[in-house]
Amino acid sequence: MTEETKPDADLSTKYRKMPDKELVDEVSKLIEQGKKGSSEYKAVVAEIERREHDRQVEQLKNLKSNLIDFISLKVKEEKENINKLLNVGLSAYNRDPINVAIVAASSEGKSYLAENVVKMFPPEDTIILKSATPKAFTRERGYRVILNPDPNAGEEDKYTEIIEVDGQKTTVDKYINKLYADLELAKISKDKEEQAKIKAKIREIEEQTYTCIDFRGKILLFLEEPIGQFWQDMLSVLSHDSWWTMISYVEGEGIKKTKKVLFRGWPAVIYCTSKTKNFGWEDLNTRFQVIEPTQTKTKYDLAVQQIFDNLNLKVKDYK
Repeated sequence: MTEETKPDADLSTKYRKMPDKELVDEVSKLIEQGKKGSSEYKAVVAEIERREHDRQVEQLKNLKSNLIDFISLKVKEEKENINKLLNVGLSAYNRDPINVAIVAASSEGKSYLAENVVKMFPPEDTIILKSATPKAFTRERGYRVILNPDPNAGEEDKYTEIIEVDGQKTTVDKYINKLYADLELAKISKDKEEQAKIKAKIREIEEQTYTCIDFRGKILLFLEEPIGQFWQDMLSVLSHDSWWTMISYVEGEGIKKTKKVLFRGWPAVIYCTSKTKNFGWEDLNTRFQVIEPTQTKTKYDLAVQQIFDNLNLKVKDYK
């Protein structure tokens, strides 16, 4: 808030004591008096916004508390870790997402804990991977972008999926798909000259394109160990070094083709690993916070009881 827009301290104190209804009435009165933009108006609006923010924060706290209780019905004795993982998920929607490694020996409930938390978030915002290689990851998701021709574009808009063709805006994907459809029509009509023109357009646009993997507002959950090359490609993303991270690899049989990939933004990452000392290598360790699942007799007893309850059996009958 700048000095010009900062409300007067005395007025802020005055309005902080007013009930909500009186604040709303005060805004209406100031507008009727033509004082919109005055220090009084700024102070009362600032107080209304502060209260609304506080209410939203309180609602979020209550929602998170309810979610923790709900998840705990299935995931026993893990309230602290559930809270931490919910914070990781929520961090995907801000400018500094969190990376967390859940580190424990096999069969200690790492994946069970993580999956039950992540499923509380919208499916379109979550990417759950049992294994991952750079090629498979980029083949399964992404859209095509080109370098933004706007000289005034900021860093976050350095590349764009929007292209203008004959005065009409469309996406790069739609434009390329249309070119291939036009090529098929030209083949049917046996128009070789038209085929050559379309092929030239396809080559021109594909030379400019990158496959964009958009991590904005995304939660990545790794249930198993990705290969080392995958982590190498992701290191810059994990450390939030640059908004755009470029990688490339060669694919194809016979005629090789270089595929150019851009990672856009940064995801929140949850990584389940059984490597208790060094869960990757030094560069990887420094990019993750570490949590460990609870390992107590109470937790194991409750887990066993839950399994029996799900099967409509009684534990005492099997002791």
